[in-house]
Amino acid sequence: MNSLFKIIATLVMAAAFASAAVDVPALRELFLTQTNDYRVLHQVDKVVVNSTIQAGAQEWADYLAFTYKGLKHSSSGLGENLAYASSSIANRAVKMWYDEVQYYNFSAPGFSSATGHFTQLVWKNSKQVGFGITESNGIVFVVCRYYPPGNYLGQFDKNVFPAKLN
Repeated sequence: MNSLFKIIATLVMAAAFASAAVDVPALRELFLTQTNDYRVLHQVDKVVVNSTIQAGAQEWADYLAFTYKGLKHSSSGLGENLAYASSSIANRAVKMWYDEVQYYNFSAPGFSSATGHFTQLVWKNSKQVGFGITESNGIVFVVCRYYPPGNYLGQFDKNVFPAKLN
């Protein structure tokens, strides 16, 4: 009876762990769709996934999860947005970056630490993207890299536009 209990307990725990696991391909697809929806809303072209950029973003997400010291930007030379959240709300990373739009002054375009994720997200000159996603202990680390990078001083008026509602 004791061994049967252990088997059942192990199966229940494995099922619970499997159901809590993050579906990385689905999240990547969701993040790409959300990114492109926001970009179109702000009158710029959609980005495409670059597998090399994505591999680098994945390596950095793995590093962040392994070291577990919070969020730290890489020295990749690419544009980079970072996020971490519990696995139950990880799908909100792109929306969280986008929500900085409320603090952006389109009448006086420029960089602000309060809006840098948003401006990189919709930066017109960024054409390629890659998403790294790693889960560790119920926390999901998200790294989104952009090429060419954005947020260049003096170029905001040519790269960040107000939303155009239908």
